[in-house]
Amino acid sequence: MIGLQTYRRDPHLPTRLGDRSVPSEEQLLDLILEHLLCDGAPLPVHAALTYARWKPGTSTTAGFDVDFADGTQRFVGVKLYRGAKARSLCGRRVEPSRAGGDEVLAARVAVPDEGLQVWTFPADRALPGLTRVYDLRRTARMMGNLKAFGELVMRPGPSSLEVLRYKPERRAVFRLDLRLRPPGGGTRVKERALVRCLTPSDAAALVLCRRALGHATCVPAFLGSEVRTGILVEEWLDVEVPAPDDFSGAEEAGGVLAGLHRAPHTPQRLDSRTGLADLEGLLGVTPELQAHLAQLEPFPSTTPDGWVHGDFHPDQVARERETGGVRLLDLDRLALGCAADDLATWIADHIEAHPDADLDEASVELLGGYRSGGGVLPSRSHLEASTSAALVRLAAGGLRRLQEGAIDRAHVLLECAHRIKSGGGRSS
Repeated sequence: MIGLQTYRRDPHLPTRLGDRSVPSEEQLLDLILEHLLCDGAPLPVHAALTYARWKPGTSTTAGFDVDFADGTQRFVGVKLYRGAKARSLCGRRVEPSRAGGDEVLAARVAVPDEGLQVWTFPADRALPGLTRVYDLRRTARMMGNLKAFGELVMRPGPSSLEVLRYKPERRAVFRLDLRLRPPGGGTRVKERALVRCLTPSDAAALVLCRRALGHATCVPAFLGSEVRTGILVEEWLDVEVPAPDDFSGAEEAGGVLAGLHRAPHTPQRLDSRTGLADLEGLLGVTPELQAHLAQLEPFPSTTPDGWVHGDFHPDQVARERETGGVRLLDLDRLALGCAADDLATWIADHIEAHPDADLDEASVELLGGYRSGGGVLPSRSHLEASTSAALVRLAAGGLRRLQEGAIDRAHVLLECAHRIKSGGGRSS
């Protein structure tokens, strides 16, 4: 349901390292029966773990696609706390809440005795825009205020919304199929838009960046926002999206990335440190990983030199079906930053897929396209340091999402990071 990349998960990884484990599928069904299921609703019959996010010593978030006896499927999230946060739940009143008139599941329940919260999509405590956007009458008023399609008026009845991607407490992406009409009546028009729901603070920061970026042909057009609820609306693109490990379009990707990096910006002296302190909680879960990490710090401070995508992977570079043009997708992390960090993210992906590759093998086509597109290449040492840091983030990411084999994977990636930072040579 949530449209994310599917990983093989190891739900018991936190337990083996002294933390709280993700509920088993059977335990999740019991939680639904005890805390969420409404009277007379069809019973849940099966649950599959589809999302996990682990913060060692703090919390574990898990998401399940749950099948019900009537053939429907719903997303149910669980967040388990440790320490002070878990204790703070004990002072809360347990009041199941409803959202959207749902007669099957309560929206959100706190279970203080067990130090956890359970909720069902779209009742996400960090994303107020989710329930907001599902009210198509309110969405129609928002679209009217934005005038994204001029004077055409959205008709909520025949319009529809489809969830494309959902990361609990972080973001959701929807396709909005609009049915529009002129204010005085007349021929109805069909249009589409992409709707993004972020936390209000993230949305506010992104809106400032999108407005400052202005019109750039390499990215979807920004159509407007409702910042207080975290909703952003942008142009819908009919595109073909490559797989996350498809690097065949590296040269073309480098060219379109250079277009973003060359977009005008207001200079700002904001130091950006590629430090790894925020990853120590994940990469310090075993002495061996901690020793690897100690060899890699510190990373150098850098100063932003232009716009960066912030999450530049092969599946963020898509080709329009009608025009053949190449566009950058998912600008949730658009910001002023260092070009080397975007390049390094792609290169690190390539090295993860081909651990024996050296820096040149992993980057030659990307950097060639970037140079041809007018991009200014970073120094070799800067690219090495940034790629090493990107590999460390990949290592931490596998642990964060409880990926099966994450510890062994982290060892390999940290070894690659050390090799690249030491000069980029081929592994022995």
